[in-house]
Amino acid sequence: MTKSGEPIYVHAKILIIDDRAIRVGSSNFNNRSLGLDSECDVIIDAARAGNADCTARIAAIRDDLLAEHLGTTAAKVSKAIAAKGIVAAVESLRGKGRTLAPYEARDLAGVSAWLADNEVLDPIGPGAAFEDLGKRSLVRRIAHRIRHRTG
Repeated sequence: MTKSGEPIYVHAKILIIDDRAIRVGSSNFNNRSLGLDSECDVIIDAARAGNADCTARIAAIRDDLLAEHLGTTAAKVSKAIAAKGIVAAVESLRGKGRTLAPYEARDLAGVSAWLADNEVLDPIGPGAAFEDLGKRSLVRRIAHRIRHRTG
């Protein structure tokens, strides 16, 4: 949030899983991004041979990013995570000013269900983007088959 309370939209393409893996790239985890667009991602997985010494660096990147968004230092973040775990650490370091706020999803059940049922934003492949909406959904196709088999 800004000082006046306005939300800031952050469009980030980074995923850090504890100190085990980091992914930075342009793709989204959906069919449109993986099937229709050209994307570039870099992943470092500490579980892979040759990457075992990367865990400290991955944790340092995680802690530095959290510190930046919490308005504190990476050292304080590292210490809090070691003592409490990541969720409790973030909660304990949140404060006034520059901070992280819990995400609260708005109730979009009707709109979300329609978008999901019709695969408007996430077609299965390039051809599906141009199909009739009534024919596009895999769930719709399966439900149609079941209805017609059972009567």
